[in-house]
Amino acid sequence: MKKYEELGYNGLEGKQGRPRGRPKNMTEEKNKNTPLTNDEREEFNQLKKKLEYLEMENEVLKKLDALVKERLNQQGKRK
Repeated sequence: MKKYEELGYNGLEGKQGRPRGRPKNMTEEKNKNTPLTNDEREEFNQLKKKLEYLEMENEVLKKLDALVKERLNQQGKRK
């Protein structure tokens, strides 16, 4: 009420030029597009190979689990 009486409608429009909320400089990201060094590139390639190997291993284990469950179901039906 006091602001409205002193400044009118314009007094109710925020804090005279100060933006509300979190400052924008906290949301800025650092430049992440820097080129990789040879060591980083080599490590990246090794990690890609390891990931590919682990994904294949995971698929094999899932298929093995499915076969074991199928075989157990077949044995249960025979009895």
